[in-house]
This record gives sequence, structure tokens and C-alpha cells, in this order.
Amino acid sequence: MTVLQGGPYLSFIHRMTINKGKSMNIWPMSLPSKGIAIGRLYQEIMRCRRCSSYRRTSRRPVPGEGNLSARLMIVGEAPNNHGDRPFIGATGRILEELLEEIGLSRREVYLTNLIKCSIPTGRRPKPREVLLCAPYLEQEIKIVRPRILVPLGRYPTRYILSKTNNARGALHGIHGRIYRVKFSGLELIVIPTYHPAATFYNSRLKTVLERDFSIIGIMVQKGVF
Repeated sequence: MTVLQGGPYLSFIHRMTINKGKSMNIWPMSLPSKGIAIGRLYQEIMRCRRCSSYRRTSRRPVPGEGNLSARLMIVGEAPNNHGDRPFIGATGRILEELLEEIGLSRREVYLTNLIKCSIPTGRRPKPREVLLCAPYLEQEIKIVRPRILVPLGRYPTRYILSKTNNARGALHGIHGRIYRVKFSGLELIVIPTYHPAATFYNSRLKTVLERDFSIIGIMVQKGVF
């Protein structure tokens, strides 16, 4: 099991030998290992200057982390302003509790965000930010090849379902539903739900999240995972 997280995975990135003339969009998927492929993608993310986010913050971009053989990938909106890993702090603790309730730990899944740079608290992602940053998420999906994709919140859900032919709607009407889709050439199960941070503003959503994660747990127990 290859797991990349925290300081060790950032050290791994810096040790990678990269052909800087190559774009992430043309990397062949016949690379020797997922570790090499994800390392090259992480380097691409760390060097990104596609939008103005890198000028707005002194923090570096935050790639995903976790088990590269995971069959469950969880996609948030954007990293917070307090670290260099996805889902840390209070939000991370809630997510870890939800995973624990269905018999998983964060080391067994892959965690990432739609937007790789932090955005100002309370501001929605701009369409251009999503347009320029989402290809990194698509590459992560192609490399990790999860079976179940769980977008947390409105924007990851909207983006992922917009890439399929499934009906879409407001998150309050589609959370917890099971979508069988084709995304980036892969057959995936998509189960949207709320972002754990939403519970800070509406405590009743914690129960909704627990119920939605129980559905994910059922899919795991059925062997879909």
C-alpha cells in the first residue's frame, strides 16, 4: 500500500526527477508506478501559475494525499488557510469521525480538493479557478482509479456531475444518492454529500452527513469498494 501524506509526501515530491518540458496532460499512463505518476502531478501542482491564487496567498498549493490504491476518493472544495494537507483541523476531525463510523481511516482513502490553493474564507470558487484547477483533480482520479467518488459540498458535486450525463440539482435534493457514472474514462460510483465545514453553521447537518456516510459504508460492505 502506497500512502503519501504530510511532510514525507512533500519530501517525496521534491526528490522526483521531472522532465519539465512535459505537461501533465500528456503523461502516458504506462509510467512504472502510481507513485511516479502522482509525484509528477504533484510537482506540476506545486509549480502552478495558471490563475492569480498563487499571488494572493503565501501558502503553497495543496495536492491530495492518501492511499494510491484506494477505492474511495473524497473531494473537498479547497484547502483551508491553516496547513499544507487536505482536511486538517476541525474539518479533518469531523471527516475522520465519519470514516471511523464506517470502518475506515484516512490512511485507507485518498483525500483531495477541487481547488488546490486556499481561497478567502466565505468566498465561492470563481468559475475560472474551477476551469483551470479541475484538470489536476481529473489527473488524480485517473492515477488513483478509485471505485467510489464522494464530492463534499456544492462545487465539487456540481463539477463532477457536470462531467456526466446524470441529472443535477441543489445539493439538498441529491445528497446521499448513488450515481453510477463514467468520469475521465472510468466507471465510478458518485455519492455527493455536504462538506463537514457546513456543520459549523448548521449543526443538524451532522446527522445528514452521518446518514450519507452510512450509505457509503453499505457500498463498502457490498464489495463495491
